Amino acid sequence: MKPNFIMIFMIRFVNRYSSASSLCENMVIKVAINGYGTIGKRVADAVDAQDDMEIVGIVKTKPTYEMKGALDANYPVFASTKSKISFFESYGIEVSGVTEDLVEIADIIIDCTPGKLGVNNMDMYM
Repeated sequence: MKPNFIMIFMIRFVNRYSSASSLCENMVIKVAINGYGTIGKRVADAVDAQDDMEIVGIVKTKPTYEMKGALDANYPVFASTKSKISFFESYGIEVSGVTEDLVEIADIIIDCTPGKLGVNNMDMYM
């Protein structure tokens, strides 16, 4: 039986980290979560429990009930596209940008989008 979802982990090395051990000891990995639904909120809980990781933002396509958890945790919210920003703002949700903006500031992108959307996002993550 095939799973009904695909989770894609994209790890992009950011050259700001030195191989010097003293710098690596204090390194905090900046994690972006694309898709903050059933899977994404669980991934966020796991990332949040790590001492060497921080969530720099989550991506949603629309303001659903899962948003409460993200807002309560003070995760920056990013809209999936520019056209959706006003939709979030109409619900009083501050938007920090769009998916591409979040990809630029993250070291790791965890794609928790439904279905096979993650495969379509791979070019953006490279």
